[in-house]
Amino acid sequence: MQTPMANGSTWPITCGGQGSWMFPVFPAMGGFTPAQGMVSFAVDIQVEGFTGPGGQFHLSPMYPYDVECSSGGETFDGGFTHDCIAILPPDEYLEDLSVLDGAIAAVHIDLLDPEGNAVASVDFADVVLSAEVRPGSEDFCF
Repeated sequence: MQTPMANGSTWPITCGGQGSWMFPVFPAMGGFTPAQGMVSFAVDIQVEGFTGPGGQFHLSPMYPYDVECSSGGETFDGGFTHDCIAILPPDEYLEDLSVLDGAIAAVHIDLLDPEGNAVASVDFADVVLSAEVRPGSEDFCF
């Protein structure tokens, strides 16, 4: 079980299944049937002191996310390819990810309808990044 994100919480860097360091977001949702087994999110991450070429730490205006829908019991409809929104640090301008350790982030996430309109939003302030990347680690984490 993942620790829920909250204002002032710590957000640890993790080795992702793709072999890159990432800050994962684990969405929890329900009460609706998604179109074609997926939903989309808009994700905007601002980190004090770290702005990339686009002006923010991370921006995904349309992040597709496969979901697994239960019919009850052990029966599942649809597919499942990943369990988190992977926020990859902008390593094109950050060679040493440990400089992010202790940085303060503002996280904004919108759940989008099929037309791209926000139907639900969450904001978290003062989220502390935990990025104690092991010395000697290169681009790939495993």
